[in-house]
Amino acid sequence: MSEPTPTTCMRCAVGCGHLQSGREDGHGVAEAKGNPEHPTNEGADCQRGIEETVDPGGDRLTQPLVRRGGELQPTDWDTAVGVVANRFIEALSNGGGDIAVLGSGQQTTEAIYALGKLARGGFGTRYYDANTRLCMASAVKAYDSAFGSDAPPPTYDDIPKADTHLVWGANPKTAHPVLYRWIAESAAAKDSQLVVVDPVETQTAADADIHIQPAPGTDLA
Repeated sequence: MSEPTPTTCMRCAVGCGHLQSGREDGHGVAEAKGNPEHPTNEGADCQRGIEETVDPGGDRLTQPLVRRGGELQPTDWDTAVGVVANRFIEALSNGGGDIAVLGSGQQTTEAIYALGKLARGGFGTRYYDANTRLCMASAVKAYDSAFGSDAPPPTYDDIPKADTHLVWGANPKTAHPVLYRWIAESAAAKDSQLVVVDPVETQTAADADIHIQPAPGTDLA
């Protein structure tokens, strides 16, 4: 394995620091673990981030594939990029209406910005979407409506200072275990409470001092 490289886990928005070591053949990540010097996770990690990143057996794709005669065949990058470019040129010659672009919340901010510019400015298509609209965008709208900003106002350092931890309609023990570690340790270390509002008896709700269970479909009322 190569020497560990400090980087950021791309699985979710918690922003954990990773130490990742590459495979000797240069393809993929052989090992990833939490960075003990990173302020977000302090060396902790979660299975989702590790499993998504690590490829110890080298089983993932190491080169592009092009479909020929109904079968995917290995090719070089120049050929693959040429095929994609020609398909785009063909679609654009027909007005560009056949082009749709799908981004991801697992991209960096810079990559999402560049992809949006390519979709709208380069391809001239209005069909540009991402999984953020189904997930993170609703949180951004809620932040803006509640706090006047599109991001949560506190930081992780503020969690241990809270007297009450309110988790509403979320299950961070499963979805964001590193973030939940901050909440659980804070609730256990002092005279503070964990309050969960959720119709479902989630793993987080099972740990709560108070679990408020509204009727399904009414928790946003």
